[in-house]
Amino acid sequence: MWAAHPEEGAVSRIDLGSGESGVLTLPGEPSQIARAGNWLYVSLPARGSVAVLEISGATPTLLFESQVGSEPAGLVARRTDGHVFVALAGEDRVVELNPQDLSEIQGWDVVGFPTG
Repeated sequence: MWAAHPEEGAVSRIDLGSGESGVLTLPGEPSQIARAGNWLYVSLPARGSVAVLEISGATPTLLFESQVGSEPAGLVARRTDGHVFVALAGEDRVVELNPQDLSEIQGWDVVGFPTG
């Protein structure tokens, strides 16, 4: 099980079977989490970015972070191809991102404050 801790600036993992846990400090008020395979995507609204974590071990490892836009709020990863969809609350927009480098594939303008 994965959890984001915005106030502490961290992401944690708890193995419900063994009770083992791991924590990774992640500045930027981590809030939303989406998983695709051994990668975890974490929105960092305070930094306008999404972090990509490798999660095959007990403790997550930061692979990279990429700027995606203003206030990334909602976050999902599509199981079939790992594409990441991010609701940018500060831009009234939803974008689809390439999972390898988080480059924008396409985007949609939406009305209101999209949060996921």
